[in-house]
Amino acid sequence: MNILIYLEGESARIMRVEQMPSQAFSRPLKVRMAVRQERTDFDSWVEAALRSTQPPDWLVGDAPYHEFVVSSRARIMRNLRDLPFPHLASAGELEEVRRRVEAAASGLMALDSMSLPERALLVGSRLVAPDFPFGQRGRTLLMDRSRTVSVMVNEEDHLRIQAVTGGLSLETAWTAVAVMESRLASSLSWKTDEGGAYLASSPPNSGAGYRLSVLLHLPGLAASGTAEAEALLLESEGLEIRGVLGERTRAVGAYVQVGTTRRTAGELTEAVRHLMNKERQARIQLLDGRADRAISTAISTVGSSDGLNVAAAVRCLSWLRLGSLLGMVARPQRDLDALMALICFGEADEPTANLRRAHLMRRFLDMKLDWIPTETKMGSKSIRYSD
Repeated sequence: MNILIYLEGESARIMRVEQMPSQAFSRPLKVRMAVRQERTDFDSWVEAALRSTQPPDWLVGDAPYHEFVVSSRARIMRNLRDLPFPHLASAGELEEVRRRVEAAASGLMALDSMSLPERALLVGSRLVAPDFPFGQRGRTLLMDRSRTVSVMVNEEDHLRIQAVTGGLSLETAWTAVAVMESRLASSLSWKTDEGGAYLASSPPNSGAGYRLSVLLHLPGLAASGTAEAEALLLESEGLEIRGVLGERTRAVGAYVQVGTTRRTAGELTEAVRHLMNKERQARIQLLDGRADRAISTAISTVGSSDGLNVAAAVRCLSWLRLGSLLGMVARPQRDLDALMALICFGEADEPTANLRRAHLMRRFLDMKLDWIPTETKMGSKSIRYSD
């Protein structure tokens, strides 16, 4: 299934190819940047990102409870029984790992190189590690056609198999990754100890060999100052709390990952439902005018900034996402999730990446955000959620 981000006039929509209007393939792309009219060399990068990069299926498929949960991910770690871990392997041994995995995973696409926007989208989607060594000998990224399942070959371990699905859908993600692991295991043998625990390159990761995580958007808890207390409670119950880009990153812009290497998908789902209920209550408190002021500030920042680092961009996008739910921003939340995936690239304080990030946000949004009067939406003290 092929999917494209299609620009019609001044708006962008994520569409399947069969839904695309015929003129999309017959006339040039036209994009207007309302705030700044100058044409830059970077514009071609933006157009490539919005026009021809295939987004993962989680951005266009079902997304239960998308008001709170951006995506769910299941990941399995495995190492080949008779070959050393990647950090101990020779170049020839890394190539042998790659050869065996590619043979076992016939039908998956090998992405040895890709454009910057494509890589940004996959990193932001949590389908590939930010520092995955593309282009190095023995390394490759394998992916299914829907871009739901990916296999990193010779990252920290021989294989990192992961599946990302939209909204709160851990069982779906787990099924996808388990099916892929079973397929590979039919022709590959894994490193295990005498008790059957899977061995990892990093000893603390040995054991069950999997990780489940959910990326949540919790602006209500963040604004109320109760997010940290909720995080500490979950950590006391054995769950892990990470930032939007995973290990060694902190929560930014009210986005947080909750994960586990021991609990089942059902148990993690129950913990997430607890957070969702707390967030639902906290958002009601934002209807006192704080939300509309914060959203207005976010739009102003995006429209006037010469550069945005990752943290600043994600904070702005967090308020725009809430604005979409409240009816204050006329862009679907899934569109904003696609934008978040695209902006999580480059070093946080690297000037060129900051400039690109600000340009990308302006061109994607085009600053044509329709506002509905506060007394109509905010004054109603009503937020509509999916069942």
